[in-house]
Amino acid sequence: MTHLTVRAQPPLRLSHTAFVFFARSLRCLVKGVAICCTPRVVTLYGVLALTFMMAMYALEPRDDRFIAAFAVGCALSSSYGFLSGAWPFGVVEAVWCVIAFQRYRTVTANRA
Repeated sequence: MTHLTVRAQPPLRLSHTAFVFFARSLRCLVKGVAICCTPRVVTLYGVLALTFMMAMYALEPRDDRFIAAFAVGCALSSSYGFLSGAWPFGVVEAVWCVIAFQRYRTVTANRA
């Protein structure tokens, strides 16, 4: 019979250099997101996300894959809702994303 011994690992500690690098990287990331998320960019993203979602909804009868694409469109629209500050819209679209994905799984399981 073999006995395994488990040794406790010391807590991970960041060196000062690693911490400074992480902090600077995080600051650059936040700056990049702030530049990328101007109101015009968010509005354009929303128009594209909602157009994609509605197009996939219209194409659903053609193929099952469009149901999955509609779920992706709902996820994109949900992220737009949260980015734009309209969190109730984001929540509703997230729920629709789950519903569409469940419908896709049901349809594909019934055809198999």
